[in-house]
Amino acid sequence: MLTYDELQKLENDANQMIADAAHIEISFMERNDAESKYGFRLYQGGAVPGKFIRVIRISDNKGNLIDAEACGGTHFNNTKDVGIIKLTGQKRIQDGVLRLEFVAGKKAMEYINNNEKILKKSASVFSVEISQLPKTCERFFDEWKGLRKENRELKNTICEILKENLKDKENVRLQMDYLDANEITDIAKNLRNFAIANVVKKILVSDLDLENLGVKSLKAIREIKGEKGNFKVYVFGNEEVEGVKNLVNSS
Repeated sequence: MLTYDELQKLENDANQMIADAAHIEISFMERNDAESKYGFRLYQGGAVPGKFIRVIRISDNKGNLIDAEACGGTHFNNTKDVGIIKLTGQKRIQDGVLRLEFVAGKKAMEYINNNEKILKKSASVFSVEISQLPKTCERFFDEWKGLRKENRELKNTICEILKENLKDKENVRLQMDYLDANEITDIAKNLRNFAIANVVKKILVSDLDLENLGVKSLKAIREIKGEKGNFKVYVFGNEEVEGVKNLVNSS
């Protein structure tokens, strides 16, 4: 894949050619004559059938050849008519072959204006100038990574404390209303492995936040099964406490 700098150079070169107002000449030539004059550069876009082929020639203001290609598509008479080109992406369609995606003219201006709106809106979220966005985003990302690491360490600490309290017990109910559903599930999975090794048969982990947990009925209880024995971890909402108790007592 091309780097950002390489794509930028291609875009700049294309727009420079547009600004240079290069002349585009369209003619029909006998295939052998065209190949003799321009070579197989004619078929950069693929082979063209027929004894006579339509040749698109682009020349600079002094008449020097810039490019020539066999093509039956629609073309301008001058590159300046394109207006502007904006590269929007690239795709690898096969080994060694990339497809460059772009917009031109009015669509290019719409694309640029839309991106500018996105940048301005993003800058307003952080209350900074657009030029300060990269550094600001990097700072917030670094802070987020630090908080995630701290959160992971706190989870591990909670698990270690819980493990100490779970030793030599069979059925344990844990109330963790201070954590969200995903955090509770992570802790439950961590405790599952500990419980299997320490013959703790059942751990019940409850959470008051039913919306995040997605628990609406007893059937929706999330069950994390152990690999050995009949050990189970149930993650459930506070309103399902009685139902879970009945389930555990009957299992």
